[in-house]
Amino acid sequence: LLGRVDLAWKDWALPLAEKVTRPVTDAKNDLAIDERFEEEAYEKTKHDILRAMTDRGFAYANVQGSVAVDLVTHRATVLYTLELGPKCTFGTITFDGLGEIPEDVVRDALEIREGQDFSTSALESAQYALADFGVFGTIDVRPQLSTGPERVTAVPVVFVVQPAALRSVRFGVGAQLGSS
Repeated sequence: LLGRVDLAWKDWALPLAEKVTRPVTDAKNDLAIDERFEEEAYEKTKHDILRAMTDRGFAYANVQGSVAVDLVTHRATVLYTLELGPKCTFGTITFDGLGEIPEDVVRDALEIREGQDFSTSALESAQYALADFGVFGTIDVRPQLSTGPERVTAVPVVFVVQPAALRSVRFGVGAQLGSS
């Protein structure tokens, strides 16, 4: 059975973390104490905690999880260790693969702009907005997060799209004239 669920923050500080604390705690509380420990629920909660942070501007957020099981009491203790990283905004937004499709029309549909707070939900909504055009076969959203110790806080985003193959139907009429 699940005995406890704890959070350990590596870099929590007010006022930076003020808007993320409640959603993270709410996500943690989705694991029910005194219920059977299930790995699927544990992983979902880990994902939900990460999403709560990335939706609120922390593009480099990280969640590590660990579970300790007491074999005598049959109780599991879950510990999620959280790292917010720096507060981020959207950097330059570029497109790859538009072809003949006008970029300004596509850009207007995104509803995200350079300088706006970074949000995974906003990126997901932008992906749906592009899908609503009905002309793209694939849409891949790629936030360009830094991999080194220096983290870029204005995160560039590349939308890689591939136009769908257009379907065409050909009609023909045939006739033959001549004398025999």
